[in-house]
Amino acid sequence: MTNNDRSLGHYNAALAQLTSDNPTQQAKIPRLRQLVCAKLAEFNDTIELRQTQGFDAALAVVISGRGKAAMDAIRAQV
Repeated sequence: MTNNDRSLGHYNAALAQLTSDNPTQQAKIPRLRQLVCAKLAEFNDTIELRQTQGFDAALAVVISGRGKAAMDAIRAQV
């Protein structure tokens, strides 16, 4: 969310270490990162809409299924 790779250094190192013995898992990491970023963006959008445009605008994002689709894609990767 910060778009600052330094803030994620510990997490990236841990992820690399946890999957070091599994090339299949390591190959999935780039796509998983994209999907997690999309889910976090959906969270962010929903919160911002709630704060700036009200409950109905935020609810429309939830009803759209965008967040569920992102989570389904994340689950498929792990």
